[in-house]
Amino acid sequence: MKKVFKYILLSIISLWLLFTSFVTYRFFSNSWTEFKFDENKFKRSHNPIWTIGTPTTQIPFIKRISSCNENYILEFISLERQLQNLKVDVKSGLINEGLINQFKIVYDKWPDGLKRFSENHISNVFIVKNLGSSGYTFTANDSSFIIFINEDILKERPNDWFNRTEGDCIQNKGSSFLINHLIEDSSNNSPVYTLENILIHEVGHCVGVVEGLTPTFDRKIRLPNELNFYDGTYDVQLINLELKSPYSEIFTKLKYYSPEKLTFNEYSLMLDELSNSPFPTTYSTQGQLEFFAEYFYSYIHCILQKRPFEYRFINNNRIIKSVGNGIYNQNNKSRYLLIEKTINEL
Repeated sequence: MKKVFKYILLSIISLWLLFTSFVTYRFFSNSWTEFKFDENKFKRSHNPIWTIGTPTTQIPFIKRISSCNENYILEFISLERQLQNLKVDVKSGLINEGLINQFKIVYDKWPDGLKRFSENHISNVFIVKNLGSSGYTFTANDSSFIIFINEDILKERPNDWFNRTEGDCIQNKGSSFLINHLIEDSSNNSPVYTLENILIHEVGHCVGVVEGLTPTFDRKIRLPNELNFYDGTYDVQLINLELKSPYSEIFTKLKYYSPEKLTFNEYSLMLDELSNSPFPTTYSTQGQLEFFAEYFYSYIHCILQKRPFEYRFINNNRIIKSVGNGIYNQNNKSRYLLIEKTINEL
């Protein structure tokens, strides 16, 4: 009888603690209503975002770069980002006509296959606020895509943007060293090239899905066609790819868009490991989708466009450490060649 009574008492205490935790969260979390999940807004039968089809080539790709004035799209992306643990409320943003005209000049120099792919597969490029990252891509059918670009990056020069996003991963307090990374020479260090850098990465995601070179990110499970591309970095686990050891230990602490930070020394040691690894960039360590997209971006940026990419540490205005893009590593040549072949055949 005592055991039964003890069990009942413990159950009551557990329920009371659960209730008080719930009440505390309800009244003290500013994000309670923001994170309330409305399943209907995700259902294909309820949200028109799932019906967005193949883009019409009668509207040039450049004309598809605009603000987003459709609330159902903004609400959907807000909820999707919240499910990814980002406390955001996505709103429509703005891009001025002058920047679009500048980007047209840049876009005209893209490889023909990349332009053709963009015309045929990118339905819209929406400029938004509060995205929670620089860019984000959505697809309803693994063939047509909507790319979202955060408005704030349109005001940043490429090198400033790159140093900010990398710097956000580091707790730099107490260090005499600074990062001074470089992705553009002074002649290209203007916001239109920030937009280009981010768009090429996002288009890389789209190419990976359409060509079957990455797992899909549209809630379907599929292994990529070219598993050799992931040799040495990912193990095939049933129907998914998982980061191999030792990389799973080396890069697991590096997190973007997160309050968790590396120390400066940890970041420096990670770059040492990066230079001898299959990964082209730090961001490419963030999962199989980013692995492909960053190789795609690195090939276009470094090889085709012959533009710089360098992680640099400075002390008293003197460069004390420099690590380049892994696309130049001879051990990564097979991946380089696959990206080259893919772009040539788009």
